[in-house]
Amino acid sequence: MGMMPWMDGGIATNLTVHGATERGPPALPEVYTYVGGWGEADVYVNGTLVFEDMDAHFMVTEGTRDPVTHMVYNADKTGPYSPMNPTNATTYPELVLTHIMLHSLDEDLNNFPTWTVAMHINYESTATFGITPGPPGPLGSQGPQGETGPQGPQGEPGSAVPVELTYGAIVLAIVAIIIGIYSLFRKP
Repeated sequence: MGMMPWMDGGIATNLTVHGATERGPPALPEVYTYVGGWGEADVYVNGTLVFEDMDAHFMVTEGTRDPVTHMVYNADKTGPYSPMNPTNATTYPELVLTHIMLHSLDEDLNNFPTWTVAMHINYESTATFGITPGPPGPLGSQGPQGETGPQGPQGEPGSAVPVELTYGAIVLAIVAIIIGIYSLFRKP
């Protein structure tokens, strides 16, 4: 994992993934991602190793789920989001969602995504430590692939958080995710 150029070696910040981006499967709408990471994980249940060396991925993104129904909607909210039509989607830039995805390496072409085992865990309450989520602003806080961040250029009202805070938030998010994964899957 972490081998695609957009994965930036395993930890990437300020990019768009999923949907029609061709960065990850279209299992989710295209989402602005504050930080994402890729690696491997073992899964334990009650101290027993259940899955070993699974692909693991986490990301802290703009919201993908309706805050009331928790559904992932199409653009006009008349039905669910469909990976078959990845540009027809609703996202919630004012919300922050943390995802943890674990999946097997074995493929099953009858499944979508095409893995034999997949676990997608969502944390709908994500502390942002000074980052104010919001709709994409004008160019100025671009990611490595040219994506515009969730705020406008630095120095303007509503602008991106200074780099020191952004990296601090990333470190805290990673620590929180590691603790969360450890508590969910740790061997007692």
